[in-house]
Amino acid sequence: MSLPTDAEVAAQNAAKTAALVKTLHEAPHTGFFGEAAEQRRVDAAVELGRMKAYDAIPDLAQALKDENWAVRVYASQSISHMADHAQSVAPALREALKDRKIWVRIYAATALWNMDAASTELIPVLTGVTDNDDVLATIRAADLAIAIEKDPKDFVPVLMRGLDDPKAAYRVVSTISSETHYAGYLPVLLKGTENANPKVRVISANLLEARVYASPKTTDTLRRLATEDPDEAVRMNAVQSLVNGGEGRDPGIPAGTAEGRGEETIALLIKLLQGDDAPVRHMAASALGYTKLGRPEIITALIDHLDDPDNEVRKACATALGDLGEPARVASPKLWALFNANQKAMESKKKISAEDADFADKVFWALFGLGEQPTRLHPD
Repeated sequence: MSLPTDAEVAAQNAAKTAALVKTLHEAPHTGFFGEAAEQRRVDAAVELGRMKAYDAIPDLAQALKDENWAVRVYASQSISHMADHAQSVAPALREALKDRKIWVRIYAATALWNMDAASTELIPVLTGVTDNDDVLATIRAADLAIAIEKDPKDFVPVLMRGLDDPKAAYRVVSTISSETHYAGYLPVLLKGTENANPKVRVISANLLEARVYASPKTTDTLRRLATEDPDEAVRMNAVQSLVNGGEGRDPGIPAGTAEGRGEETIALLIKLLQGDDAPVRHMAASALGYTKLGRPEIITALIDHLDDPDNEVRKACATALGDLGEPARVASPKLWALFNANQKAMESKKKISAEDADFADKVFWALFGLGEQPTRLHPD
């Protein structure tokens, strides 16, 4: 059986669009079967957007005046998904900004913003939506307004209220994580670190790494989370955020550096590397490597944990030592011993676990980072 041609697919889509538009334009249904029939009209509005049925945009614009508020909401949503082709219905969208249903206003504003409408036209509408009991709608309106204004300062109270709602808190911080970082988000993220939902605390701790959020309060918060939070994932993300950057050639910046407290962060990372929590030890070793600080106490701690019982910690220590470069050459004898033991095991045809092979690979590259020239055997 052959696949349909492009012309056949286009014809099928045109027929489907025509059927959906016909359903959309049915007169509002009442009576015993009215609810099911109305749901079909709503579904038609949704499906036209999902299909990106551009030819149906004028029909969806007409539906913005429908008696059924759900039809209006999903018609506006579908137009917002096709805003790049919807300039012709901008007048209808501007009328929809006055709709009594806030989601119609939000989707209409979204579509118009994507058409480069003026912020002076949209911000008052979105600000009006944020003064509402529908917390998800207020957050959506605030997010759009922040994207337009490129500054969250006027909408921080809305986001703070959202964090108080268990159904909305994750949405608040996950939206921040996908948008541009603004210093104005700091109070929101600090509050997020105290949320009952560990997923909210994880994201908040992770985002606080960004340099724009550096502050004494941020430093204290990350240190507290790294040592006291009951959730391991939160502790790991807090440890990671204690050093900003450092994954490339540029050195990472320990939290507290700006206020002269970076040394305290280094001391804490070394202490965490010596703790009982393996995933936290792993993150502490990586963070110490990101600093690119070739200090004796850091190098000694990393060398000591090349024998850590946890393979991820061992790998992180080897990688960190390689990243530290010349100052860490004192680690070369230990790294060579580990490397040679692996090579000897390979020569004797001894079966090597995947973990040991992975660690040996990190040791190999660490030696290269220290200016050595190891040569690997390859298993048969």
